Amino acid sequence: MASSSSSPSSRRYDVFPSFSGVDVRKTFLSHLIEALDRRSINTFMDHGIVRSCIIADELITAIREARISIVIFSENYASSTWCLNELVEIHKCYEKGDQMVIPVFYGVDPSHVRKQIGKFGDVFKKTCEDKPEDQKRRWVKALTDISNLAGEDLRNGPNEAHMVEKIANDVSNKLITRSKCCDGFVGTEAHIEAINLLCLESKEARMVGIWGQSGIGKSTIGRALYSQLSSQFPLRAFLTYKSTSGSDVSGMKLSWEKELLSEILGQKDIKIEHFGVVEQRLKHKKVLILLDDVDNLEFLKTLVGKAEWFGSGSRIIVITQDRQLLKAHEIDLVYEVELPSQGLALKMICRSAFGKDSPPDDYRELAVEVVELAGNLPLGLSVLGSSLKGRDKDEWVKMMPRLRNDSDDKIEETLRVCYDSNVKELLEDDVGLTMLAEKSLIRITPGGYIEMHNLLEKLGREIDRAKSKGNPAKRQFLTNFEDIKEVLTEKTGTETLLGIRLPFEEYFSTRSLLIDKESFKGMRNLQYLKIGHYWSDGDRPQSLVYLPLKLRLLDWDDCPLKSLPSTFKAEYLVNLIMKYSKLEKLWEGTLPLGSLKKMILYHSYKLKKIPDLSLAINLEKVVLGGCVSLVTLPSSIQNATKLIFLDMKYCKKLESFPTDLNLESLKYLNLKGCPNLRYFPAIKISYFPEGGNEIVVEDCFWNKNLPAGLDYLDCLTRCMPCEFRPEQLTFLNVRGYKHEKLWEGIQSLGSLKRMNLSESENLTEIPDLSKATNLKLLCLSGCKSLVTFPSTIGNLQKLVRLEMKECTGLEVLPTDVNLSSLIILNLSGCSSLRTFPLISTSIQCLYLENTAIEEVPCCIENFLRLSVLLMYCCQRLINISPNIFRLTRLMVADFTDCRGVIKALSDATVVATMEDHVSCVPLSENIEYTCERFWDEFYDEGDYNDDDDENDDADLEYILRSCSEVDWEFEVEYFSFRNCFKLERDARELILRSCFKPVALPGGEIPKYFTYRASGDSLTVTLPQSSLSQEFLRFKACVVVEPLSKGKGFISCLEVNVGGKQYKKSLFEDAELQICKTDHLFFCSFKFESEMTFNDVEFKFYCSNRIKECGVRLMYVSQETEYNQQTTRSEKRMRMTSGTSEEYINLAGDQIVADTGLTALNLELSLGQGEASSSTSLEWEALCVDDYMITKEQDEGISILYPVPGN
Repeated sequence: MASSSSSPSSRRYDVFPSFSGVDVRKTFLSHLIEALDRRSINTFMDHGIVRSCIIADELITAIREARISIVIFSENYASSTWCLNELVEIHKCYEKGDQMVIPVFYGVDPSHVRKQIGKFGDVFKKTCEDKPEDQKRRWVKALTDISNLAGEDLRNGPNEAHMVEKIANDVSNKLITRSKCCDGFVGTEAHIEAINLLCLESKEARMVGIWGQSGIGKSTIGRALYSQLSSQFPLRAFLTYKSTSGSDVSGMKLSWEKELLSEILGQKDIKIEHFGVVEQRLKHKKVLILLDDVDNLEFLKTLVGKAEWFGSGSRIIVITQDRQLLKAHEIDLVYEVELPSQGLALKMICRSAFGKDSPPDDYRELAVEVVELAGNLPLGLSVLGSSLKGRDKDEWVKMMPRLRNDSDDKIEETLRVCYDSNVKELLEDDVGLTMLAEKSLIRITPGGYIEMHNLLEKLGREIDRAKSKGNPAKRQFLTNFEDIKEVLTEKTGTETLLGIRLPFEEYFSTRSLLIDKESFKGMRNLQYLKIGHYWSDGDRPQSLVYLPLKLRLLDWDDCPLKSLPSTFKAEYLVNLIMKYSKLEKLWEGTLPLGSLKKMILYHSYKLKKIPDLSLAINLEKVVLGGCVSLVTLPSSIQNATKLIFLDMKYCKKLESFPTDLNLESLKYLNLKGCPNLRYFPAIKISYFPEGGNEIVVEDCFWNKNLPAGLDYLDCLTRCMPCEFRPEQLTFLNVRGYKHEKLWEGIQSLGSLKRMNLSESENLTEIPDLSKATNLKLLCLSGCKSLVTFPSTIGNLQKLVRLEMKECTGLEVLPTDVNLSSLIILNLSGCSSLRTFPLISTSIQCLYLENTAIEEVPCCIENFLRLSVLLMYCCQRLINISPNIFRLTRLMVADFTDCRGVIKALSDATVVATMEDHVSCVPLSENIEYTCERFWDEFYDEGDYNDDDDENDDADLEYILRSCSEVDWEFEVEYFSFRNCFKLERDARELILRSCFKPVALPGGEIPKYFTYRASGDSLTVTLPQSSLSQEFLRFKACVVVEPLSKGKGFISCLEVNVGGKQYKKSLFEDAELQICKTDHLFFCSFKFESEMTFNDVEFKFYCSNRIKECGVRLMYVSQETEYNQQTTRSEKRMRMTSGTSEEYINLAGDQIVADTGLTALNLELSLGQGEASSSTSLEWEALCVDDYMITKEQDEGISILYPVPGN
């Protein structure tokens, strides 16, 4: 049904009932009205209206102002012309889409009503006597159509009471639309859907919590959810907790019970004289109770003590900011409301400020900044949006400084309540931080970082600033550069100061921060110190005499100190983070490090030794990667029995570990790039089945120099520091392996997800991976001795990416497999590979550059997801199936430098030019020159690289995410046949007629079928009158461009001026034209909305090199489908010979057809087989007609241009 033409809120009635009073008024109808009334549904009643043959104007108005009509067909319904005329009016409203209609069949057969037969038909025929034919026709039409709608037949229900309830619920559901309950809050539907999935499908009584920070929209979501569910719960209540003062706890609890029962039972004067009445009265009742803004556990215990208090199907929803409150009440089903995404936040601000989902173009930057100022907080977005509503752009600009510096009173009031009651707990200890997280004031990330909403942080700074009365030395927190500079330079820090942190944008400031040896004296309570990279050479103290003893966080990047002061005891230190420091040592002796959990000294290149860690019994994470002067670890590290993460990659001087270490908690050990480590550390590590252990030993002496003839997995089993079995492996990196094979036979590798054998030049065969069924990433690039690939690869149905770049010995791949998850296949540089890879039709990115492949087969049409196909420098490529143009997702197809050697173009000038440039250069050098830039520019190195990641799983997630929907690096689209000088004429025409993406191919003259042509770079077209009636004007454009000199970049674009508007489009988005050795043609197609007010269109082409000629022509969309065009336009045909039989392929105007018949006819893009025979060449001149017709399908792939703003 079409949507209503007027908003639901403007309707006077919810329901209009049409009925025969003698049949149902005092029986069924009275019960239905009462049920609707209980659900607060406003129903029209005809009291006082005198019934006659002519329907009253008052009834017509009532029908039109109702959202739903309920038509109760009964035995005597058709005896009343009044009822029948009502039905006609209802039918009119329904057909207009203004009203929903529910037919109810009370004691009559629906088919009798529909066909006007039986007793109902007899009554109707009697009513029709002596009535005009047009009136009878209207009645019959209305009876037939309305009775055909989905409704209720009371004869099918168990009893009348049940059917009344069912109909009332149906009406309520139809009235409570999604748009109504979610108005005003973008994204509510997604929240409600998630909550429904969480708990609301169960038939049991359930309690669910909605938890989140202040102002995030919890109550709004709760109200929307309550509205949506209300129709299913006749007994329901929505209560907001209100804090009460006083000592009468008993009276308070009784008042809570009275308020809840009064709303649920509809009894305002209910009396509650003892506790437990809620449980007594609502036992076995199905109820919906929503309790909002709850922060009192007694409130929950009193009203909703247990789910068992209520009947099956009951739903108790508790909205709170306190997670601990939900835990204490044993509510396990909790939905956390998170901040909206940037896109949703922008939509929210636009709804508040502009009343629509997106900002006007000239407001966009301002709206985005307001979103950032509000920190995506819905309350902030709503308040700021409302304050800016109705203001012009100049007013927005004037208000921005105040918004940047001051908090809105409404926002501050909401946030201050929770801040004031909890801020004192903020810096106490880890327990205090957990409490703050439970109250949604902060968020502790899985990585252990603490996040606070920027509005709450801003409020805290303002409160701190107000308390200090403008004196930075008296503040608790310093985050402003000038304030920090004043306190450190003048040494005015006091016991009040708790934390110093420079904002991120100041880290690279050129302003000097004057710190000397005594700058931190007086700050005896300082607990948090974070200093970033902003030192100048003259501001680098070599030592300090004092660091506050209570420091819990010391985070000092590029620290210039040689060591920490001897007076620093580190008793309270939890996190020591000193990346890129100049430290030679941390301290002398043994310090009380019982609080220390993290020691991160990444790239402290002068650090020669780690201090005694005997007392660091709670240490969990040590990062020493890049400490190139470090030779060994202290034996005292064995006391760090809780150590989970140890990263020592690129410690190039590391020779050995302490012996007999027992680090049973260790999950991650990285020894990559430690070339002097001769033996695997003798460490005892426990195996963790969940998540596993990750041990990285790439580029270690130990890993690269295993004895010849040993099975790699056997070696791992013998020297791993924990009980190791092959089935535990999740990531195997043996890059640069020296031997011919890894292991014999089948290994159980069910946990293996990533495997890297790149640069293993001697490897002659891939080990059997038939049981590695969870493998997602396989890197074999540079395995030059590989000749084939085992058919067991067919078992790798979860493989996402296969990298085999420069496997120069590879000749063939299996053809009897289909890897259903494979998204990226890289075979570039496999110079012996002659056949197109057919191991998966799910591929999205296929890299085949510099291979010996001879043909792109017809079955390319099955690669429906293919987005990128790179085949440049394929010197043996001869044929490309035209089925490639069927791939609607194919954005880039590059066949540059697929030159062929069989036969040249007929244009001797072009051939001679080519010979001057290319023939004297060895082919290998030519390929290297052409391909080098592509490998650097168009896709990442295939080899898996984890140099700088502490957790490789993050990289894998990135690979999977980026592969799920291929996002081409420059979001370009083009088909390139540059330097394909042996393209036959048929192939050239097929490309130009079948491809509507940007195309490049050799040529020195605009094709004749371009109706409008001109020398130079511009032309003006006077449009034929017939084209102005089109919704869009569609053009194909072409330019002839001279080749660029080496080193000159390529920039090309098109500017269209029409009717005072300007449009721009890039001609070809590959920024390298210097590889073109001769003149080349560049084509593009585009469209823009047509207007009736102009006739002339100006085209201006721009290019960094000279444009010799340009041309355009109009295109029109045929109203027929591609199939119909192929079968009906017989006057334009192409005659071809296949063997001894002749076939005819019909062409739509200028369209070249590529259907399944072309496979049999072998019509391929021939890149080097000389001229086609006369029987297989296109009748080109016959195809040159005025109307260049394209199909609707082709039109969908043509980009739309929009006017340039400001023109």
